[in-house]
Amino acid sequence: MRFPGTEVRHAFRPLVLGVVLASVCCGAPATSIDQDSDDTTTPPSAPVGVSFDPHLIADDFDGAISVSSADVDGDGDIDIVGAGLRSDRMAWWENTGNLDFGMHDISSSFDAARQIFSFDVDGDGDQDIIGAAFYGNSIAWWENDGAQDFAIHPLREDFEGSNTVHAGDLDGDGALDIVAGSWHHDQNFSDSLLWFRNEGDGVFAEGVTIDRGSRYSCVKVADLDRDGDDDVVIATYGNGTISWWENAGDGSFESEHVVAAGFAGSHWVHVVDLDSDGDLDILGAAIDLNMVAWWKNDGSQEFERHVLDDSFAAAGSVHAGDVDGDGDIDVLATAEGANTVAWWENDGDESFTKEVISSGVGQALDVHAVDIDGDGDADVLGAAYSGDTITLWETRQQ
Repeated sequence: MRFPGTEVRHAFRPLVLGVVLASVCCGAPATSIDQDSDDTTTPPSAPVGVSFDPHLIADDFDGAISVSSADVDGDGDIDIVGAGLRSDRMAWWENTGNLDFGMHDISSSFDAARQIFSFDVDGDGDQDIIGAAFYGNSIAWWENDGAQDFAIHPLREDFEGSNTVHAGDLDGDGALDIVAGSWHHDQNFSDSLLWFRNEGDGVFAEGVTIDRGSRYSCVKVADLDRDGDDDVVIATYGNGTISWWENAGDGSFESEHVVAAGFAGSHWVHVVDLDSDGDLDILGAAIDLNMVAWWKNDGSQEFERHVLDDSFAAAGSVHAGDVDGDGDIDVLATAEGANTVAWWENDGDESFTKEVISSGVGQALDVHAVDIDGDGDADVLGAAYSGDTITLWETRQQ
């Protein structure tokens, strides 16, 4: 697949994202810059006491690119949501018990569906859906009527290269707002990071610009500085950075803090308290560096990088969860170039052991950890773009 004016290195890289492009710098103020002399964790070879039982959730979900989870039908168990880029589909899979799942379409015409998450957008007690459509240039949310009939509410239908979306309460009014970033196929295009104010009951104001940059690959919302309001954390492919925008408390963003510079092919970010010290750390994947890394937050938002793997071919996404059920947070990631989903066991002191979950995931693009079966450990969901699959790996403690 090719976009005009881009050079694609292999099968699918317009979004996932391996185009060759010029360096662009946002020039924002930085508080802590990634250094070359950081720690590199070499995974030991000792096996860990966990196995993974694969369950194929979907084998014809054309262009599976995004997967997440939520209790969509409100019946007390965890369902699965996914986006298929080539099929233009947004869908959810109902957990009917015993790890059996039935598929339901949310939309079959969301042009190049790029990303999907589930939040209670309108505050009515059930899970709605938010998504980004790349070719459709659209950011939208789908209202769940409580019976899992979904009505679409577009926020923007002219957001060129709509690529990433997340939600959080940015203005402190108790309603979930939506943040979105674009990735335009023209590398000279100035992309946008926007937020949409939820004025109540899922009615949204026009988007407000947080930043103009180059190719926003991933956005997450979290209270990174623990001051009671939600900040915005981003991976920006065009200038190879991970950074966060500090919320002044009312949804105004004046300061960008660069956590990682020179993180070439910055493609994914996840926010989690990885070292269990009470503050939020950052996980990242750099597709051009083949790197999975995490940044330790010292509590004052000064970050120190620790590399988990620097040979994880086309590292595309990261997530975290307690996979082995030992009370600490482990790391998961996908390697698009190696068709691999892997996890890194945390020994409790942030020493990590890498184990491969599967090396047969056709162009593995997304990974998500959640306790699907309710047994106390995190199971693993994965999306395979060329394999057209959504897979659940049930975690079993040996």
